[in-house]
Amino acid sequence: MAAAGERIHLRPCGERAALAVGSSPLDPCKRAEPLHSRTMSSRRWCLAIVSLTCCTACATAPNVERATWRYALSFAEPQAASNGGPRPLVFALELRAPAGPALELGVDPRTASFTSSTSLAFDGEHWRLPASNRERRATWRFDAGAAARTLDDGDVAALRAGAFVGSLSSLLPHPSDDVAAGEFELVSSFAGATFVAAADRGELAAVGRGIACALVETAPATLRLDDGRDWTTDPELVLVPLAPLDVLTFGEVARWSERSVRLVADALARDGVFPFERVPLFLVPRAEPGVGPGHALAGGAPSIWIEVGARTPPAAFDEDWVLVHELVHLVLPSVAPAQRWFDEGSATYLEPQLRARAGLLDERVAWRAVLDEYAQGLPSAERTSGLDGSTEWGRVYYGGALFCLLADVELRERTQGRSSLIAAWRAVATELGPATRTTTVAEIVAVGDRATDTDVLSRAYAASAIALEPRDLEALWARLGVARDGDGVRFDDRAELAAVRRALFARAPETPP
Repeated sequence: MAAAGERIHLRPCGERAALAVGSSPLDPCKRAEPLHSRTMSSRRWCLAIVSLTCCTACATAPNVERATWRYALSFAEPQAASNGGPRPLVFALELRAPAGPALELGVDPRTASFTSSTSLAFDGEHWRLPASNRERRATWRFDAGAAARTLDDGDVAALRAGAFVGSLSSLLPHPSDDVAAGEFELVSSFAGATFVAAADRGELAAVGRGIACALVETAPATLRLDDGRDWTTDPELVLVPLAPLDVLTFGEVARWSERSVRLVADALARDGVFPFERVPLFLVPRAEPGVGPGHALAGGAPSIWIEVGARTPPAAFDEDWVLVHELVHLVLPSVAPAQRWFDEGSATYLEPQLRARAGLLDERVAWRAVLDEYAQGLPSAERTSGLDGSTEWGRVYYGGALFCLLADVELRERTQGRSSLIAAWRAVATELGPATRTTTVAEIVAVGDRATDTDVLSRAYAASAIALEPRDLEALWARLGVARDGDGVRFDDRAELAAVRRALFARAPETPP
């Protein structure tokens, strides 16, 4: 590996590139740790800093002369506090922009208050880079520690088990969408630190938005290569461990990731082909054993973060739902934040269904979770509007999941099992997806209705998302023939919709497409 401070050039190319730059070599003898929620833009508390790893590529806009935008990142303050307290995490940023017209530069609005420039004017949303016929320079400071402690959002800025994680749009002021660009060059001088970023092909205007990054205390380590391969587990996922795991071998992590991709691709992707050639799967350390939360980011370059603790046994990966949830996010199209209930609801609903179809989740366990959790998505006295615009956690995740369940039940009932929500969302993923594309739920339900030759989804959307329609879940459970029974569930095969209930969490090929 090259020394800290070496440049990373992002060049136009036909496929994504993976580059590694750092201050310390990868340790091929160490084992690794693993990676879950999503944004447009997708892991405990410890200020940490440390060598550079990067997955990225960049392309120029057509018919535009190429130019180089150079960003430099370094520490703005000493790495160790003089009083022995927590180390500050403040970045110094410098941009050397090519000659050209005046530009507006900005960062994620959520982190703008933690970013300050000593050389440019700020209008509350953007910095103004003046026109010049010479190379232009600008400097900033980003208080990453304060942003992480305040926001605690892995999609933007957070601290997780010694790692700062977030989006590059949180750090790097980038030009507006109407600016064509050439090459993007990143220079790091994080001595003794590990900085990891994921980017993709695209105009420089897209650089940073939704692209994952991390700064971690421990040196990166490869997984133990029990079969001689590198980080790449299959054509879709590239494992990027940020710290060594105590237990897992490469093969165990590879099986986990490959199985999860196949579950999602076979059910939802066109012709069963996962829509991205390479998705970095960042394995972020956590204190507790087990697979923890994660994030799927689908902006400039799709990537996934999942937290995994040391001493996580292989069985935990057989039972994991997080990676499947995040992969569902990437296959389906993105929507505006006001309709995030579709995003999270679809992943929350489909994840156990896909695992049950593969025999990885018992039908009774799946139904008990539905009975216990879905009521959190119901309207109440405090919830006086439809799903659109909802920000409350229960409405976003379980209100969205309840929308999916009700639509799925009606689709299967109306078509006598010939169609389902999976069929509808597969058409949506084919026509409107994947997550790097943004659409509306109105367009989504229109595609789903055409695919199923019904009006079920558009009517469900009008009733649940635009308007507010109370639901009697106990009556629905009775029709499906499922009820709580101590710590488990009891099935009634004489119920009106017992066949639909059996199909929802049945193992394939018993489940209709």
